[in-house]
Amino acid sequence: MKKNKLTLLAATVCLSIAMCMGVSASESDKTTTAIKLTKYSDLDTKSQDFDSGTIYGSFQADAGQASTVKGETYKIICPADGKFRINYSLNSKGEEDWKGDNRHARYILYSNPACTKVVAEKILDETATEDLFMNLTKGTYYMTVEPVIEKPEMDLDVTYSVSFGYLPFNVEFIKVVKTYDYINKTVILNITGLDSKSLKIKEGVHLESGKLHRVLWEDYPDITTGKVAVKNNGSYTIRMVDSYDHIVARTVTINDFAVPNAPYVRSYKSGTKVVSGVAIPNSTVKVTVGKKAYTVKSNRNGLWSVKTGTLKVGTKISATVTNSFDKVSARTYVTVKNQKIAKPKVKTYKKKTKYVKGTAKKNTTVYVKIGKKTYKAKVNKKGKFSVKVPKLKAGTKITVTVKDAYNNSSSSVRVKVKK
Repeated sequence: MKKNKLTLLAATVCLSIAMCMGVSASESDKTTTAIKLTKYSDLDTKSQDFDSGTIYGSFQADAGQASTVKGETYKIICPADGKFRINYSLNSKGEEDWKGDNRHARYILYSNPACTKVVAEKILDETATEDLFMNLTKGTYYMTVEPVIEKPEMDLDVTYSVSFGYLPFNVEFIKVVKTYDYINKTVILNITGLDSKSLKIKEGVHLESGKLHRVLWEDYPDITTGKVAVKNNGSYTIRMVDSYDHIVARTVTINDFAVPNAPYVRSYKSGTKVVSGVAIPNSTVKVTVGKKAYTVKSNRNGLWSVKTGTLKVGTKISATVTNSFDKVSARTYVTVKNQKIAKPKVKTYKKKTKYVKGTAKKNTTVYVKIGKKTYKAKVNKKGKFSVKVPKLKAGTKITVTVKDAYNNSSSSVRVKVKK
């Protein structure tokens, strides 16, 4: 494994199994050492390589003497569900030919302290380095190492080591950050892979039954800069091959070139001078209020607001949004609504009088309807009104309403002149 190269599982805590013993080493007591694994993001850069800081253990055996050396038991604490990696290393010196099963090292991972429930097992019977990958749930595991030697023809000097590492399942093996080139009207996919030996991207390629069809990737160029310019909507699948030749894929859907959704106009209250709403972020919103047009930019959260003339009940408002790729949405239409004001109180409407009097919201206009004719007057600063009408007759029906300067109106009050 190369130094300073991030592995697929990146996070490591190096575990060294060191024994230095002769043929009588089988008499030594078995010990237990606890190793708590740490995820990649908690480690410093010097710990990112599985080879960093590894101390190799060793054992010796004399020619012609058989022995089985019992190794230590290690407690492995995995603090979260994750993808687990074990790296095994074995190297023999002193004999040219490593003769199969009579010389090997056995590594066994258990899920219980009694070491009876095997989770994984690896046997190295020649000079080798191998990796084992598996998914493990949160919990405690136990690793034993059993170097076995049977009557070597020559003196043997064997070194070996084991290192562990894991990543939680939520780690992104392929990370994609989307940026925009508005001048060239493209979406830029900034792609990085964890321990990537190669990265490739292809439009319209998907995972099927959890497997990627490799044939679809033949002769497709690698991503050398980590950046890909996209000019059309669609699904783009990114494939990563790591340093262990494992394949990871991620599909990214681009929809930025579609016609944006129509903007939402949420505030347009009568009596105010502001129209505001929500649209796609960083877009251009065009607002028409009556016969006047306004243009405003939505912010990064999609919020927009425009100052207008004073809004009155019945004013028509419409709005469209244009995205950064010049796609224009459908138009949104709203009408300024009536903000009901308090009903007037009619106090004077006797027969033979020529005035209808009462109280209402100050500085508004009161309307008195008799038959098909309507009469009006201003409500003074004290909230009183007096409307001149033809001489009232017994049985006359009177309807009174109030409106303010923004055309907000009250509910109608109906009275009848008494006989």
